[in-house]
Amino acid sequence: LVCGMATAGAPAKSVRIYRNGDFNYSGRRFIVNDRQARNLDAFLSDVTSGLRPAFGAVRRLYTPAHGHRVEKLDDLQSGRVYVAGGTEKFKKSTTIRQRGKATEIGYEMIGQQYRKSNTIEDLLTKGRRIPVVVSARLHRFDKTPVQIHVFRNGDEVYKGIKFVLSKRDVQNWDLLMNLITEKIQLRTGAVRKLYTLEGLHVEKVENGKQYVAVGSDKFKRLPYGSDGFSTSPPQNR
Repeated sequence: LVCGMATAGAPAKSVRIYRNGDFNYSGRRFIVNDRQARNLDAFLSDVTSGLRPAFGAVRRLYTPAHGHRVEKLDDLQSGRVYVAGGTEKFKKSTTIRQRGKATEIGYEMIGQQYRKSNTIEDLLTKGRRIPVVVSARLHRFDKTPVQIHVFRNGDEVYKGIKFVLSKRDVQNWDLLMNLITEKIQLRTGAVRKLYTLEGLHVEKVENGKQYVAVGSDKFKRLPYGSDGFSTSPPQNR
């Protein structure tokens, strides 16, 4: 594997990455920042943890249309789509048959539609509107923001950051982890887990609670937030 150093002080990039051969997977967004991943190997490790692919460790990144291999971190372009693979051969597309017609599905098609579609069958509708009856209860969706305070693992001096989140933010765990990663900037890289101040691992957050962001290292029990909440401005999306 050929690795490349990220340019010091380069702005963060946002990319969406898919699993090789998985055309039902809607992908996951990753933040590329030289403070979190200094080279391609480190970034691939974060991608492995985030995607958890069936083929094991992510060894390569490809462009979706032609399968060109990404050779260094600087080659990644913000806003683009990439495909994560292991040692297996790159799979460019798959063919789906519906009503006797064959349709070729590739990652680029998923990339254009991922916000609206989660499955190949959704993509095949080609944007046709389907009437849906929505109950009045769903129309009264609670829009109250969720406020949490997050500290860096192992850093008792850091006063933490207050996040003001929407209900959608807290319901999408991948989105939440990426958002916290971007703001907290752990020395160990991407945020992979959240813990309570007492050291309890959590998989959902609650309004008004405090948490510790942990990367690839272990949770460190320290007197986080002993001086109270930070007066830093809220971090809105």
